[in-house]
Amino acid sequence: MLAPSRVGKRWLLALLTAIVVGCAFYSLYFTLAAYHMHIAEDGRLQSLQIYQKRVEQRVRAYDRYQQLSRAAQAVIAKAAQVGANPGSWDRYQVNIDRPVSFAELAELVAQAEHGAAYYFKAQRLEVIVAATNGADQQQTAKESSSIEPDNEGAEALLMIQGAYLVRGR
Repeated sequence: MLAPSRVGKRWLLALLTAIVVGCAFYSLYFTLAAYHMHIAEDGRLQSLQIYQKRVEQRVRAYDRYQQLSRAAQAVIAKAAQVGANPGSWDRYQVNIDRPVSFAELAELVAQAEHGAAYYFKAQRLEVIVAATNGADQQQTAKESSSIEPDNEGAEALLMIQGAYLVRGR
């Protein structure tokens, strides 16, 4: 049997070292490639999780919309059942712009409410109270052209605009 020489041992050792170093570089290359792939997939996973949350929010919003839509359809059906369609209501315009006493003011404002067979749709409601002492009352009367001098009992200027909607028969 031939005994390996020293030179042969060194070549064998150098060859084995080269193979081990080559395997280490090969292993390092694939490890780094897998690590980069892991980072890319992790970013993709986070992106998909954000997308999933947004989709879930949209689904919840759509479900709320569907519930409100069903509730609105139920109200519309109930209104149609009791005859509350736009054609079955008579409209009476109201336009009051004059000085009134407090008693008349209370009566007019009380009438501007809703009832079982009518609804008051207000567009404007404004009350301007006249001054109480003499000097201020004269100055207010001079400044306001709406309060006429023949309305001595007037204590306030009332402006109501709107319409009464009354159920037709």
